[in-house]
Amino acid sequence: MSYRTLATDIADFITTHNLHGSHVMGHSLGGKTAMALALQHPQLLKHLAVLDIAPVAYSHTQIDYIQAMQALNLDTIKRRSDADAALQEGVPDTVLRQFLLQNLVPDGDGFEWRINLDALADQMDEMIGFPTFAEQQYNGPTLFIYGMDSDYVLAKYHSAVRTYFPTAQMLGIENAEHWLHVQKPNRVVDAINHFLNAD
Repeated sequence: MSYRTLATDIADFITTHNLHGSHVMGHSLGGKTAMALALQHPQLLKHLAVLDIAPVAYSHTQIDYIQAMQALNLDTIKRRSDADAALQEGVPDTVLRQFLLQNLVPDGDGFEWRINLDALADQMDEMIGFPTFAEQQYNGPTLFIYGMDSDYVLAKYHSAVRTYFPTAQMLGIENAEHWLHVQKPNRVVDAINHFLNAD
């Protein structure tokens, strides 16, 4: 469970399906994966869009959310609303809880997690970090969109963005936090459409 490995998986998918010249976009962990892909395999991309994440190591972990999901007794869950109620204490933010519950899928008469919670918990330090790509850059069209009320793409991180992505455009979305695509979907979609159609 590393960004280099995730990026290699996507590169293999693009190559296998002859999707060279792809427009690649990712949010948060997906954004770090997209950045790693662009740095390792720049020839596969036409555009790169990164949502509310920077190529830096963060100190805040998501382990509490993973542990709350692991603690959910799936034997007692008969409806998705049961899971929502049971997860409320561990994940009080409604938007985040609903996002996490997208990973709870029907399994016969009950439910199961479709993501490997144990692997995520075990590799959390890797996930909140970012690998070093010595002297590697992606010079293709790049857009970083971030929530202006988020602490994931602070001004002090912009230099790290420019180190790896010299051509990057930086766009802040007002009144948006980390889940900017949920909070301001029209603004985010408009920005991405404009970016993709600019050349």
